[in-house]
Amino acid sequence: MTVLLHIESLGFGGEAIARLDGRVVFVPGGVPGEVVEGELVEVRERSARARILRVAEPSSLRVEPECPHFPECGGCQWLQVAPAAQEKAKEQLFYDALERIGGLPRDSLQANPILTAGRHERYRTRTRLHLVGGQLGYTRRGSHTLVDVTQCRLLDQEIESALERLREAASAVGHVPRSTDVAFACDERRVAAAFYVAASSRAAIERVEKLLRLARLDGGVLVTEREPARTFGKPLLSIPAPCAPGLRLHGRPDLFAQANPYANELLVAEAMRLLGAPANVIELYGGAGNFTFAMTSRGARVTSVEISSSAVELARRSASHAGEGGARFIVGDSLRTGEALAKEGLRYDALVLDPPRTGAKGIAPLARQLGVRRVLYVSCDPATLGRDARELVSEGFRPVAATPVDMFPQTYHVEGLLLLEAA
Repeated sequence: MTVLLHIESLGFGGEAIARLDGRVVFVPGGVPGEVVEGELVEVRERSARARILRVAEPSSLRVEPECPHFPECGGCQWLQVAPAAQEKAKEQLFYDALERIGGLPRDSLQANPILTAGRHERYRTRTRLHLVGGQLGYTRRGSHTLVDVTQCRLLDQEIESALERLREAASAVGHVPRSTDVAFACDERRVAAAFYVAASSRAAIERVEKLLRLARLDGGVLVTEREPARTFGKPLLSIPAPCAPGLRLHGRPDLFAQANPYANELLVAEAMRLLGAPANVIELYGGAGNFTFAMTSRGARVTSVEISSSAVELARRSASHAGEGGARFIVGDSLRTGEALAKEGLRYDALVLDPPRTGAKGIAPLARQLGVRRVLYVSCDPATLGRDARELVSEGFRPVAATPVDMFPQTYHVEGLLLLEAA
């Protein structure tokens, strides 16, 4: 069925939103303010999905994507939308989630505007690609089908070049046996890769060594589910620690770190502004120290908890190299370790947490047990942030301020900060 649709807004998940006969219609590739002729491909009681056949009246916010893989590749959803409109949509989606899921109306707290580094291309210094049948890329939008990515304008130029060299090397000697994904990361001097395999073997080890040599990569890591990671060459990277002058953060391509260092600097700076100057902080999901050293450089004593022993090892290395003694690093599950510390009678001024996309369900009673007066929640998913914020409010914390951050331009993803205080 062919219909005429007026695109109203952008939705979380990347699709544009229109309305037709009382239904919400999701339209991939749409731009707010335009009229499109579309074909309804799915109709439900309250919603529908449409495929654009042609743009009848283009929006002034529509731009021409320069990527040869768009719109098939699912890595970017909003390449056709002007950056300012992307940022406006993300800000709205962030605060909508806080109100709809968290019960926090925008006027109930200091709702700060979205922060953006103003860099819409070449901002990613880390990425992870899927490997299927010799093809290396991202999955097709809305499916598990792989799009073989030969270039990506979001990647740092060094990573894009390394990707091409690895592709050439693999065509000569083959990919790593039973490999599933390849991750790249770079700093100012090096590019390293991590190869994810179902199981390690002598053949896999030899293939990694060949690929690293032929692709002229500085180092690599072979990652399996059940065995310790195996390193090759010089996979250790380091970048200036945000808001901690003179200190460098260590990392590896197989360990989590923010992929956009330009926006990450804004994220950490805003976190420090909101947090103030607590003397004694417990940090959960601390990673390799992204927020840790910004706090210790301001005089705070920080107890940082992280489940990855490799990440904690790197955080300790960063602290040792800088002579930074204000942090205590603990390897363990964040919530369980926090509960153990509370049972020991330890109390803190503030709690800082940066959980994965699944959030930190159960954080509210723990915050009370730890005696904190302030909670700074860093989130990469507004929905789970809203869920956990509702729980914190029910436990007696009140929302004070929030700030969205555009960590991933050209996509619908938005990072966010929420500050709460004990009532």
